[in-house]
Amino acid sequence: MVDLTYNIERTFHLSHLPDGEYIVTISILDPAARVPRVRFANINYFNGGYTALGIVGVGQNSCAFNLSGFDDLATGRSLYYPPSNK
Repeated sequence: MVDLTYNIERTFHLSHLPDGEYIVTISILDPAARVPRVRFANINYFNGGYTALGIVGVGQNSCAFNLSGFDDLATGRSLYYPPSNK
């Protein structure tokens, strides 16, 4: 088994975002329906196909990195895969 690590660094410029803490999530969208269709194999899962990466603070000097309250990936039924037209 190969253990791969990828580091991604990005800077995002957001305007009109109120000060506070925000959870940064990622998802892979189905190009046809524009909704999440892929689950990553981890525990930081929120129903609907969203994987939490961390917490960022806007207008704050620091924020705590304490993610919790995840949904159960194994029993989640919020993602669906429509039948093929073939």
